[in-house]
Amino acid sequence: MTETQLAQKIDTLLQLYGNVPAAPPVSEHDRIKENIQSGQGFTSRKEVRDYYKKCDATIYNWIEKGVLPKPVKIGGSLFFKNADLKAMEQD
Repeated sequence: MTETQLAQKIDTLLQLYGNVPAAPPVSEHDRIKENIQSGQGFTSRKEVRDYYKKCDATIYNWIEKGVLPKPVKIGGSLFFKNADLKAMEQD
């Protein structure tokens, strides 16, 4: 393949895909943190567990002791309101 052919292929690819900036990869922790900081929606118990790097038993103990806000049950799973988690973190 000549340089001219290669340049033509690159131009074709740029026309097809444009100059789309590649978003930097976001870690799972950062994604959960962004969701909580938005104050909108819900975060699952498993995500809260992963976010705080604690085991399930600790999360349940924190709920019982009031360290974490009271979760809601949706479809058999526990979810925390992001607004409640955000408020808890700001205290």
